[in-house]
Amino acid sequence: MRPVGAVQRLLVSLGVVLGAALGLTAPAAPAHADDPPWSPAGFTLVETAGWTIDGDDRCDPGERWRWAGDAAEVAVILVPCTNQPAAQAAAAAQVIFTTDLPDERTLDVEHVSWSETEGVALRVWVQEARIVVLAVQAADRANALALGAQLAPDLAASLPGEPVPPQSDGYQVQGILVTLPLLVWLVLVLPARAVVALRRPRYEARSDTPGWLDVTPAAAQVATRRRWRRAGWWVAGLSATLLAFGLGNLTIGAVLDGVGRVVVGALGLVGGVVMVRRHRPLPVERAGRLPSTHGGARAWLGRGLSAVAHGLALAVVVGVGVAGVASAILPPAQRIPTPAEILAAGTDAPVVALVAVALLIRESMLLVLLGVLVVLVAVAGLDALGRRLRAASLREVLEADPRPPVLYLRSFDEDRLALPATLHRRGLMDTLNVVRRRRFEEAVVVQLQRIGPVVAIAPPGSRLPRIGAARASYGHDEWQEKVTELAGRAAVVVLSATPDSVREGFGWEIDLVAHRLPHGRVMVVVGPWRGELRRRWEAFRQHVAALPFFAGLARPDLPDGLLVAAHTGGWGWCAWGATRRTDVTYAVAIDHALHALAPDMAGIDDDPDAVDPLLATAG
Repeated sequence: MRPVGAVQRLLVSLGVVLGAALGLTAPAAPAHADDPPWSPAGFTLVETAGWTIDGDDRCDPGERWRWAGDAAEVAVILVPCTNQPAAQAAAAAQVIFTTDLPDERTLDVEHVSWSETEGVALRVWVQEARIVVLAVQAADRANALALGAQLAPDLAASLPGEPVPPQSDGYQVQGILVTLPLLVWLVLVLPARAVVALRRPRYEARSDTPGWLDVTPAAAQVATRRRWRRAGWWVAGLSATLLAFGLGNLTIGAVLDGVGRVVVGALGLVGGVVMVRRHRPLPVERAGRLPSTHGGARAWLGRGLSAVAHGLALAVVVGVGVAGVASAILPPAQRIPTPAEILAAGTDAPVVALVAVALLIRESMLLVLLGVLVVLVAVAGLDALGRRLRAASLREVLEADPRPPVLYLRSFDEDRLALPATLHRRGLMDTLNVVRRRRFEEAVVVQLQRIGPVVAIAPPGSRLPRIGAARASYGHDEWQEKVTELAGRAAVVVLSATPDSVREGFGWEIDLVAHRLPHGRVMVVVGPWRGELRRRWEAFRQHVAALPFFAGLARPDLPDGLLVAAHTGGWGWCAWGATRRTDVTYAVAIDHALHALAPDMAGIDDDPDAVDPLLATAG
């Protein structure tokens, strides 16, 4: 047996083990007059007192008796609880951090431990709905354990029922594992998202303007399908967990509970899978990941940062889950271990740290979860840095994808623009990112790359690429030539139409689109600027109003819900808008624009049957 050291003394001081507290030296409740149900031969009763497990509502006040002999003292504590499982769970919580000595058992069920600091041998078990504690203090460890082994069978025989071991309530732990994710979502995620949604501005999307289409109904259909699919995954995941618990209950003989959990879990799993299958992703949801580089020191550094971020995120999730379970089974504590005490515990530091986290969660659940959210936001930033480091260069993208490129032209001040994002949330990091925002360029590029690799020009002096279009840096003397070349062979030229002001470089690109673009396939995207949208759009509209190419677009009567416009060969300018600006509404609008611009391009109709509902819903 490992001697009781600093960590055990710390845990005793926290009140999370019985130790001497249930033995001979702890303060007791006022004395009771009840006679003991059992007495050790050769010992004299010297004290009768009440005993209470503080903070545990599963058990009522009990009693303690203490006897004195020539060379030893014996104490017995009986604590009644609501039922036998509650008594077993309460007993397990009190001895959770004591070292069990199974070789010293005589009843085959009791938890046997030795406190070096107090010189007390403890035996803890449960009979019917009562916790039974036998504490022996003798001259040394061997005598105390031997005397306890001699007295335990006689004590157990004097009490009603059969002895059973202390053990945590498995059903309580199962319930926590199932309900904790839902609790976090309901308490933190849902209110935050509701507040964000209520503050999100609404726009006018109805118009009699020729070539105008409101895609709000189509976007709502995509969002609804996604919600049903995510609900299906939740149902399937929780049902699979319930099914696993049911099978586990069957293996330990809990047939009635096990069969019920298996049946409910199996039915829920089938139902969840059916929900997912009936709401399979549409093409706008299946847009692939952005290309990344595979070689070089920068790429390896980026992978390393992302790996660290994923590891930290997984550790936070597992830690919160374990600590949440531990917080339910730990007994009451007088205080929480300090960082210095955790470090001083040596090899036992992880155990003490887990105790501290569990107690923090129990005492300050909301604050701790808010702290976890802050950590997850920081971890998401670390992963984003890793993604930027391994972003593919323009040369790599064009070599890997032979299709004509999509040229993305924008004012550089729009690189910081972001919008609410729910559509392409994949993997652990996206799932844990409760902020639910992504860069506007990234949301646009994910859709545009369905018809070809998306390329853009990097701002002068930039070193680390942004997540989005593949970027190339050109000198002041060559960038216009390169942009002209890319625009000429592009499948589509995309123009962001909400600059802070039309400066010289962006003005030259607008002039290129208006006068020197041979194919005329142009898409204009209006960014989701909050509070600045009207001013920015008006600056662009006034700049292009005198250009014949943009005459159909530079109309003052267009609704402020304009998202995307496209110049098509057959119909001139067509526009799509919605009452909200999210990645879903932009995705649907871009999908319609791409069909109007290039209906026969490879990649855009990879699943024609799945696109039809969108087109039908939008009219």
